[in-house]
Amino acid sequence: MDVSPMCSEIRLIMKQALRTLCVFLVLCMNILMDGSISEVTGTETPPGNSVLLPSEERPLLMEGESAYLRGDYQKALECFLKDISMNPDEVIQGILHYNLGLVYYKKQNPLLALEHLQLSVKLLSPPSQSSYLANAFSCIGSIQYELGHYAEALDGFQQSFNLHNRLHLKKEMAKDYNDLGLVYLEMGSHDQALSCFAQSMDIHKGMGNSLGMAICTNNRGLVYLSRGQFSAALEMFTDALQKYIILEGAQD
Repeated sequence: MDVSPMCSEIRLIMKQALRTLCVFLVLCMNILMDGSISEVTGTETPPGNSVLLPSEERPLLMEGESAYLRGDYQKALECFLKDISMNPDEVIQGILHYNLGLVYYKKQNPLLALEHLQLSVKLLSPPSQSSYLANAFSCIGSIQYELGHYAEALDGFQQSFNLHNRLHLKKEMAKDYNDLGLVYLEMGSHDQALSCFAQSMDIHKGMGNSLGMAICTNNRGLVYLSRGQFSAALEMFTDALQKYIILEGAQD
């Protein structure tokens, strides 16, 4: 009796079951933590950046930021637009365009958000504003990624990484590597994606960032899943889930 067809069928069923388990673990990880492209968020002063002016001299900016943080995007928009009309200083305008980009993104207008973020990039040229400039590039990368413009997304994240590297901001560099890796994954450039995730992982290890390590492990699993390497994907997802469970237990 020839059993090879039966063996092939069993292997196919096992492969499909393994893939289903991998997908299930992906869903679990997405519920537990965000391993996706970094969300466009902010308006607070980026790390490593000095405050431009005493807060009492920028009441509209402060009011706009406060409105943004409590989710009143229309009020934030009004404050930033009024402030930008009153200030000819290019650096201040650059920061306000950056903030406007974030507000328009929250208001579900990515194209207008991009327009303001790109204006911000043009205006924030002084070296003292490198943190704002890096954040603007990162936001541009995130929006371009969401729009499916992967070459433009890579450019934004790479520019962000270059500036964060210059400022020695390790946490932000790790985020940039992660974002670059996810873009490469969408492009089908699996080796480059794995390289980016590995570099992000190295930084997180050096910082002792367990959550970052779990996210990198999860994202490596996404690469193997995309390749159809289900056993390797399952190993990564299981490891990521264990890392996250240990982290949650330590915080309880």
